[in-house]
Amino acid sequence: MFIWVKRLIVALVVLFMIAQFIRPSRTNPPVDPILEINASQSVGLAIHSIFARSCNDCHSDLTVWPWKSRSRRCA
Repeated sequence: MFIWVKRLIVALVVLFMIAQFIRPSRTNPPVDPILEINASQSVGLAIHSIFARSCNDCHSDLTVWPWKSRSRRCA
């Protein structure tokens, strides 16, 4: 029984190490204005600026990728 647990832990560690080299695509799909919150709800300018500042990077297709999201590859 112990050998299976040890093999499972080693396999998980190896999978975790391999997953570090797989990067998601950093391209944003086209934005459909009909699906934005402004199209279905009347939102004030202050609320719209809060959404744009705080929520768009994770909850929209308007993601701005920070410099730290780029991988450094060795030659």
